[in-house]
Amino acid sequence: MTRRSWWASAVAIVLAVALAGPTAPALAKQVGSPQAPTDVTATVVDGGVRVAWTPPSDAGSAITHYVVHAGQGSCPVTVGADATSAVMPVVQGQRRITPRVQAVNAAGYSPDAKAAGSVNVKGRANRDFTNLQVLEFSDFHGAVDDTAGTIGAATLVS
Repeated sequence: MTRRSWWASAVAIVLAVALAGPTAPALAKQVGSPQAPTDVTATVVDGGVRVAWTPPSDAGSAITHYVVHAGQGSCPVTVGADATSAVMPVVQGQRRITPRVQAVNAAGYSPDAKAAGSVNVKGRANRDFTNLQVLEFSDFHGAVDDTAGTIGAATLVS
């Protein structure tokens, strides 16, 4: 369980106990992590792998974005809440990948929704693409949420 998920669960429990009435289960559901997207498909296209999905029918609270990835060693892509597909780049050395999609809301991440099968991407990597590992971001001065001029900590965490 991620730290964000743990805090969201703790808040839901405290609110449910404090309210202890018929609205408590509904409130706990509203602050929970979203359900996973469904119907995930993957197709090799120029520039990578197009991953498409159906948004979850019951997100609990509003979905803020989706994260598309293929597990360790892949290059995750973050797209907005209204997206239903994304092109994920192929990393040098990958042979077969199984794309996954996670819905994200203020309370956390959904479980992985995997494509039905793996996709052969051998030799499809873009040689101009460089995989970069970011070790640290700092000096936010309280920039937790996105604004018109900044990317907030919540987006960077994803």
